[in-house]
Amino acid sequence: MEGESVEHVRLTSPDIDGAGDRDRIEREVSALEGVLNVTVQPNEHCALIDFDPRIVNVNRIEERLQDAGYHVSARQFASPRDNPE
Repeated sequence: MEGESVEHVRLTSPDIDGAGDRDRIEREVSALEGVLNVTVQPNEHCALIDFDPRIVNVNRIEERLQDAGYHVSARQFASPRDNPE
């Protein structure tokens, strides 16, 4: 889509540790307006998030994770990625 703005961030949390965490994080973060895709990788203790920075910023996404009980220990912006599924 022309004019679309998408950023990609990897947020790491030592608290992400299983399928229950994956489901909860995907549900909580996906509920934010402007979040386009959430992929949680429990084995790597991280969430890969695609979002529109015109609508939501990474600080708000981190706040949502923290509100859900996940301390964010690292943030890494990434280039576009292929969906592994």
